Amino acid sequence: MDISTIPRTFWHAISVSVLTATGGLVFIAYQSSTVSIEIANAKIQLSSAITETKGIKSDLEMENERLRQAAEELKTRIHTLEQLASSGLSSSATAEAISKLQPLSSENAEIRTMSISPERFKEFDTRIEQAQQYLK
Repeated sequence: MDISTIPRTFWHAISVSVLTATGGLVFIAYQSSTVSIEIANAKIQLSSAITETKGIKSDLEMENERLRQAAEELKTRIHTLEQLASSGLSSSATAEAISKLQPLSSENAEIRTMSISPERFKEFDTRIEQAQQYLK
C-alpha cells in the first residue's frame, strides 16, 4: 500500500481527532482527580466530626454522672432536713444543724469546672457543615 496516494486532508483530520481525543482524556483525568480530592477532604472532615462527637459524648457522660451524683446528694440533704424538721428538736438546735450543711457548690469544684464550653459546640457545627458541603 502506497501512503503517498492518501490525501493530506486525511492526515490533518487524523491529527486533529488525535489531539481532540488527547485533550478530552486530559480533561476527564483532571476532573476525576478533583473529585477524588473532594471526596478525600469530605472523609477527613467526617472522621474529624466523628472523633469530636465521641469526645463530646464522653464529656456529656461525665457531666451526666456528676449531675446524677448531685441529685442523689440533694435527695440525701432534703431527707436530712425533713428528719430535722419532723424531730422534736428545739429551733436553735435545728438552726445549728442546718447551718452545718454546706452548699453543693463547694464540693467537687474540679468536676464542676469540667462543663463543655459553647465554643466547642460551635466548632463542631462548623465541621459538620463543612463535611456536608463536601458531600454536596
